[in-house]
Amino acid sequence: YVGAINTDLKTMEIGVNEAGKEYIAGEILIAEWVDGVACEPQGMPEMRLKSEDGSYNTEFHMVHNGGLSYSYDRVIYDLDTSKKYYIEVKLTGSKNIGTEEQKTQKANLNAESKVGEFKDTTLTLENNKIVFEPIEKLELIEEPKVEEKKEEKQEENKVEEEKIEITKEEEKGINEIPEVIEDEEKDNNTQEENKTTENIVENTNIIGNITNTVQQNIIKEDAN
Repeated sequence: YVGAINTDLKTMEIGVNEAGKEYIAGEILIAEWVDGVACEPQGMPEMRLKSEDGSYNTEFHMVHNGGLSYSYDRVIYDLDTSKKYYIEVKLTGSKNIGTEEQKTQKANLNAESKVGEFKDTTLTLENNKIVFEPIEKLELIEEPKVEEKKEEKQEENKVEEEKIEITKEEEKGINEIPEVIEDEEKDNNTQEENKTTENIVENTNIIGNITNTVQQNIIKEDAN
């Protein structure tokens, strides 16, 4: 008989196995069309993950769930995310005498477009291809640790205390200046008063001397 393949990828998800390696897994429908009827394929179909440039080609592990439904899984931890990939499915029934083109198909990837994160990318299904879109990461500003916050607070308190001390010193200096000026003025006034007193005494002495001289001259004249 001549059988042609048709596929429909129903689901795909990313997981991590016990060894810590990423894998993709899901469900796919595979039909063998014979005379216009979708039949269950004869034999286990072959499903492979390939890169567009031909550098990667590996087979999926598959389980037949019954009817047209199959489960698949494949470890992908070593994939080069700069490349694009596709899934190829092939009918393997020995009685199918169709051509390789009839029996082989790039799987119709009709699952959700964004499958999940893989490394620093998002695995996406696009135009029946598997592509990896870089994730734009926002730069996170780390909150200071408790100890750092405590040290910063202590430093702020120290600076504030120094400002208060400087202010007190400045106020003290301002209060002392008038007292110094007042003391200097008092000293200057005292010196001026002393000087005035000395001048008065000196002038008094001069007047006294003149008076004595005049009196002596008068006495002399009376004697003559």
